[in-house]
Formats: sequence, C-alpha cells, structure tokens
Amino acid sequence: MLGVGLMLTVRDISASLHDRPWLVRALLANLVALPALALGISRLLGLDAMLTAALLVLATTPGGPVVVKLATLAKGDPALAVGLVVSLMLIGVVTQPLVLPLLLEDVAVSTGAILRTLLFTVLTPLLLGFALRARRASLAQRLQLPLQRLSTLSMILVVALLPAMHWRELLELSSSGAFPASLLFVAFGAAAGWLIGGPRAGPRRILTLCCSQPNMAAAFVIANQNFDDPRVVLMLLLVMIASVLILLPLTLHFARRPLAAHT
Repeated sequence: MLGVGLMLTVRDISASLHDRPWLVRALLANLVALPALALGISRLLGLDAMLTAALLVLATTPGGPVVVKLATLAKGDPALAVGLVVSLMLIGVVTQPLVLPLLLEDVAVSTGAILRTLLFTVLTPLLLGFALRARRASLAQRLQLPLQRLSTLSMILVVALLPAMHWRELLELSSSGAFPASLLFVAFGAAAGWLIGGPRAGPRRILTLCCSQPNMAAAFVIANQNFDDPRVVLMLLLVMIASVLILLPLTLHFARRPLAAHT
C-alpha cells in the first residue's frame, strides 16, 4: 500500500480517470458484479457459510495492487491501473464495512473490526505514501524500487510457501467444491471486467485484470482478524492459486497482442 502511494500524485491519479463513463463501469463491475458473482457461485456449488464468507470478503475488497504489475506486463497503462486501484481501495474502505455484514446473513462479522483493519492496513499507508511523495519527492522516488522488490518478494513467498505449508488442508478443502468455486470466481470476474470494460482496448484490459484480482492482501488481513474458522483463509489461498493459473496466461496473452488488435 505504501509503495502504491509513492508511485503517483493525487493529480496524476485524477487525470488518469478523466473518462467518467468508464469509471462508472469499473465501479459497477467491482462493487456490484463481483459480490453478485460470489453469491451466485456459492449457491450454485452449495458452499458452506465459511467458504461463502471467504468469497464475499474478497469480492467486497476491491483494488488489488498486484493489478498494477499485471497491467505493466500486459502493456497496459500503469497510471490508469494505479488510478483505478487507488480509487477502489478508498471506496472499499467505506463500502465493505457496510455491505459485508448485510451479505453474510449466517455469519457474524464486526463492522468496526473491518473498518479498523482497512484504515490501518490500506488507507493509512496509502495516505502516507501520498504525503511523502508530495513533501519529499526525491526520497519517495528512491524508495519506490526497494518497496516494489520487497512487495514482489513477499508475493512470491506467499504464493509459494503458504500452499506448500497447508497442502493437506487445501486438498481436503478442495473436495468440498472450494477449488472449482475459486476457478469460477476468477474466470467469471475476468469475463465481467471484459464485458463491462467498454469499447477501448486499453481500459478494457485494465478492468479485466482488476475484476479477476481483488485486494487479496487486505482480504487475508480481514479474514485473519475477523474469523476464527481457518477455512476462510484456506479458501482465500485457493482463490490465490486459481488466480495464478488463470491470470498469468491471460496477462501473457495480452502482452503478445498489440492494443490495435482489440479495437
């Protein structure tokens, strides 16, 4: 979150989001379509309350910073990706504590705990990054590369080590329909972003990647601090594995095709 805040100024972000109709589409896709998909998939596959809770925690936590890396690999516009991610994270701080308790009828969640989690793990480091770039631009620029490398290393460790440490639990959980649900959530999220993304190829790619990769880091923190059942975190791990299997080929496919081919 701190690294994202150091990348651009508030003015840069607002300028990248000048296309208001597309921004409305992006908000609808992330704030409406993704929770609806999570609910639909959970009912279609008959997931239990805890697995459904995991999908809904992720679906209501929009704006995964990894989208910026994926957009760069896909030869997209990084400024647009950062602008969308930051906008979604800021909006998610307000919407998730209000929406998630309404969606989880059979699960008790604390609105205050979710709000505190988002404030301390998303909003505070993000605003610190903005402030540091505004006041000490040279220092912010020097910190960007080390923070990017640290975040990349952390992501690799999470993707590699957590599934390896919990492979037995994940294998048991996958027999309950959790892994097919994870694959469907990521695939349908990407499809929703593509369909809602509008006619321009560049923004459409960004929204496709964004809808298929919500804020996994924030979702893990919320799950750890608000749910005692370990299946919530394990379900998030399965979604993370599914996203790697789907998003890496999709990103490479975008990178191999010039934008003109999509217009």
